[in-house]
Amino acid sequence: MFNLYEELTKIEILLSKEIEVYKIILEDEEKKVNSIINTRLQDIHLYCDHQNEKMTEANELRKMRENVIDLIVLNKFPHLSETATLSDIIRRIPLNKTARISALRLELVTLMARLKHLNKLAPKLFDEALDLFANMKEVLNESKKVGYNNKGKEHVVNRKLSVLVNKQV
Repeated sequence: MFNLYEELTKIEILLSKEIEVYKIILEDEEKKVNSIINTRLQDIHLYCDHQNEKMTEANELRKMRENVIDLIVLNKFPHLSETATLSDIIRRIPLNKTARISALRLELVTLMARLKHLNKLAPKLFDEALDLFANMKEVLNESKKVGYNNKGKEHVVNRKLSVLVNKQV
């Protein structure tokens, strides 16, 4: 026997898990950006590998959520079987049963938007960092002007990358 509220609970659980996975992915992306800013470029591949694993997990959770949505649509809203989305289901079921799902869905969309923004930022920062290291003579000259000894080049690189981050954000 099909139980709509049981299926909605499954969607809630899957959305919660998906949000947790995306939070980890976002945290890795932030660490990746910070690695570029702090010129610890050797750490970037660690975050990329971890992100790839978590992205696979997120895709599996999304597929499971879509399967539950399809099951609900087929059993409760067969006339929408080709076009129904989670928001369509939420609109057709009483609010007291779907309020939590709506909130989770909004949180997931927000996380994905932040991740998309950071995904655009990281390559720009990485390119800028490589440009800075490629022209080390300029960096060393600027470090002498700044008045630092060994820390001068780090200061100049961090300053330039910070300016770039502030422009992007």
